[in-house]
Amino acid sequence: GPLAPGTPGTLWDNGPNDLVNGLSSERDTIVFGTGGPEGDHGSTIANDFDLPTGGTLDEIRVCLFATANVTLAELYIYADAGGVPGAAPIFGAPTSADLTTTTYTDNTTRCQPAFGFPGREFRWTLGGSIFLPPGTYWLAVVGDGQGGGGRAFWTTSGITPILNPGLFGSTFYSVPYWSAASNQGPTLVEFAFDIDGTAGQSILEIPTISGVGIAALGLLLGLAAFLSLRKSRKIA
Repeated sequence: GPLAPGTPGTLWDNGPNDLVNGLSSERDTIVFGTGGPEGDHGSTIANDFDLPTGGTLDEIRVCLFATANVTLAELYIYADAGGVPGAAPIFGAPTSADLTTTTYTDNTTRCQPAFGFPGREFRWTLGGSIFLPPGTYWLAVVGDGQGGGGRAFWTTSGITPILNPGLFGSTFYSVPYWSAASNQGPTLVEFAFDIDGTAGQSILEIPTISGVGIAALGLLLGLAAFLSLRKSRKIA
């Protein structure tokens, strides 16, 4: 079911890892750099998702091949800007509070181990705190070894059809933000993640007034005006 490791997303499902490949997406690890939204990423991957009617995000889960000391991951959400992420994230530092997590489960049914790494499924529990209007968005995630020389690779999913291919950037590897991830290998197209949430609902629901409600409101306003007029006449 939803809000559980190793389960498909209810709002968007980009597939489980396919054990074919992974691509570096990391900060403060053995690979240092000056890229990404906070200017200290060694490398960053972004993958898109589509919300035709908008949606409220409850939980995001991402599969990384990671060394044991990568116990923290950071997440950023961008609006689409013509097939690439916008200039700055709309959620996540430095635009808003950090979206970090230390919650993960290794080797779930959707994040299998490979290449000598566990399939580490990081989970961000948002509890409906993020609402996105209808549109296309980009998710960027990096694993953080916190200076301990760890490595983190976002795993591929092989899902089809492809909305927009995954993107990659790295100052360390001299790859401009944002370039096609497939330039680094033909299978590096889609990456494993899923999102739980509710489509088409905002955090704050604005009530609508029916025809009957409008009529009742009119009567109340008329009565209030009548009583106010009587009171003013008595004072005079």
